[in-house]
Amino acid sequence: MEVIDAKWIKRHLKGERGEQSRLADAIGVSPDIVSKIISGKRRVKSEEAPKIVAFFNADQRLTSSNHHLLEIYDSLSEEKKRQAEEFLRFLADK
Repeated sequence: MEVIDAKWIKRHLKGERGEQSRLADAIGVSPDIVSKIISGKRRVKSEEAPKIVAFFNADQRLTSSNHHLLEIYDSLSEEKKRQAEEFLRFLADK
């Protein structure tokens, strides 16, 4: 079994804008914690490892257009994000 640590994460990071923030959201920590993990100042907790693996597995399935949509979404205010999610749910119900 692979050890999920700073080296593992660095190997999987693509260096894309917002990637570390998305990883932080996926594992339920602040972006500062992800930075500390990557720098080696903090270890990955056992409950975080499966979430990290899932993030990178899901991220590999994203197309470049999906990444573009995520960047747009990340740039929205909280209110606009809520509206966008509402609209997408509306579309999904059609």
